[in-house]
Amino acid sequence: MEKSKTQAIYHSLMIVSIITLVLYFASTLIMPIIFSGFVAVLLNPLADFFERIKFSRGIASFLAVLLGSTLLVGLFLVIIIQSQEIIEDIPTLIEENPSTFKLTEEQIEQSILFSYFKEHSDIITNNLEEFKRYSVTLLQSGLIGFKDALVFLITCPIYVFFMLFCKRNIYNFFTEINRKKSTTQEGSNIIKEVKTSLYNYLKGLSIVMMITGTLTFLGLYFLGIEYALFLGTLTALLTPIPYIGVFISALIPTALAVLTKDSFWYAGGVLGVFVVVQFLEGYVVTPKVMSESVNINPFIIVLGLIVFGSVIGFMGMILTVPILAVIKVLLGHYPSLKAWELLLRDD
Repeated sequence: MEKSKTQAIYHSLMIVSIITLVLYFASTLIMPIIFSGFVAVLLNPLADFFERIKFSRGIASFLAVLLGSTLLVGLFLVIIIQSQEIIEDIPTLIEENPSTFKLTEEQIEQSILFSYFKEHSDIITNNLEEFKRYSVTLLQSGLIGFKDALVFLITCPIYVFFMLFCKRNIYNFFTEINRKKSTTQEGSNIIKEVKTSLYNYLKGLSIVMMITGTLTFLGLYFLGIEYALFLGTLTALLTPIPYIGVFISALIPTALAVLTKDSFWYAGGVLGVFVVVQFLEGYVVTPKVMSESVNINPFIIVLGLIVFGSVIGFMGMILTVPILAVIKVLLGHYPSLKAWELLLRDD
């Protein structure tokens, strides 16, 4: 008995190690497929609706992907249009606060910053040269990332379409490999539970986005930052994107505070708001809300964010919770792996 338990643990660790290695070395190929699978599950009710009103499966799948893509593009257009209006209004806002950058030459010469530059000019020059070289590397990495993002945006709708179009084949395959005692009930139950978990995840994500956006709006509003409502909404929409999302959402209000306020303390206040909100979102709101939505304990969620972020990158962090939700469902249907399911569960 002891030997069989040891073998079970050994096999479990081997499976985890293999999955980790595959994700690490083939994440660029695998992650778009996993992401597309989640999107296909979410769009499936829409495709089913089109099929019920007598559209063929191909047309129904195409319409579901088209509507989902249109909604996403429309959202981006609204953000771009509103951002353009903010840019056009900045000169007017600066005129309303004429004291923002008015420093006399005497004040500049007497400033601590000027004295520091004067005393450490050689060090600053060397650092600027290093920054130039680093900027070239950063630009190259950015171009590679842009290319990967472009490929991702092109391939994902294609993956989603074919997943919806071939959903019956995928369903039959999954139910067949999980057939027990000449019945497909086990496979059907797994699929239903996976769908329920993903829908619960979407509900939890919506709550997290709403809380993050509201807290950001209130913080910026009480600081007197213009367009606080739009900036709070933008922060909510960028919440699922780790690192990059918070950087973009914090950059705009910080720049507005610097350009339109008569003190740099406002910019510090904006950064303080984002630090507090992101800390609460990352270590309190997301673990708590997601643990209740998908029944995964907060420690595993935080640990998963760290592990997937290290192994796969920011896309892994976006998909951490839905991946864990699916894994928990699968573990619960295999008695030999039940212990792992109990580890993930939030009781």
